[in-house]
Amino acid sequence: MKILITFVLVLFSCAVKAQFQSNDGGMSAYRKIKTINYGTADAIAYYKVQFLKDSTQTGKYSEAQTFLQISNNYLCFGDYYQQIVDSIELDIAKTHKNMTQENANIWERAAQKMNFFAKVISDLKKSFMKVQLYTGLRDYEYTCPLPALDWQLLPGDSTINNMPCKKATCCYAGRKYIAWYTDKISLPYGPYVFQGLPGLIMDIRDTKNNWIFSNNGFRKVNDSNVLYLYAKGFISGSVKVTTRENALSALRNETENKNNLFLETAGVQVLENGKWITPEANKPRTPSNLLELEW
Repeated sequence: MKILITFVLVLFSCAVKAQFQSNDGGMSAYRKIKTINYGTADAIAYYKVQFLKDSTQTGKYSEAQTFLQISNNYLCFGDYYQQIVDSIELDIAKTHKNMTQENANIWERAAQKMNFFAKVISDLKKSFMKVQLYTGLRDYEYTCPLPALDWQLLPGDSTINNMPCKKATCCYAGRKYIAWYTDKISLPYGPYVFQGLPGLIMDIRDTKNNWIFSNNGFRKVNDSNVLYLYAKGFISGSVKVTTRENALSALRNETENKNNLFLETAGVQVLENGKWITPEANKPRTPSNLLELEW
């Protein structure tokens, strides 16, 4: 029974990465996503993210590659490889053609690397943000004011990516952060919701090194690099619009209790003593170490 349950859970966790080859070597099955667009980017900053899924397992970091799209009116922060997957699938939807084998290979490699399942649009004019979270079971969306971060500028300097950097600290959502920013790039932005310093954030991490954002690139762009959110969800095909408190509470619950919730929602049955039964949803909760601890 344990093997069957594990197998089903693995299948579920890989659902977003499933692909179906057509006879001509292309791909005829894909997420038929729809987007809400917020214009195009003028610049992009890239950030490698390292994070501990379990804060007690020091050193066992997971990684993601993220990027921050910057325009005059909006910021968009999300997973870099997620955008690669989206761009290929949006092109299929637009052209009504199967995916070439070359793009199929790119799609598969990118899908395997996606690991930051949140997308944030910051409205710089109206000072609010819209966030979409993807838990693996459900998609959530909430809107709230941009956080008013109380930055403390401190003595100290460093060099990151050949850029001279200065030090600052702030607290956000239950964590204290140390940031290094450069005034050589005069954009007061950074990864996720961190902004308001007199220069681009090059590195920001909480004081316990649970979450680390390290800049690994910056470029000006003049192509059609679109900022967007999903109109109908990333995984489930629908977005539950709710409050920040409800969305983050659901994220924590579904992270810690995902095995039981999957058994309850998927109607999984296993063969035991010659009978098909629904296993009890009594698996132990797993630790979580969310980016936001308080809300």
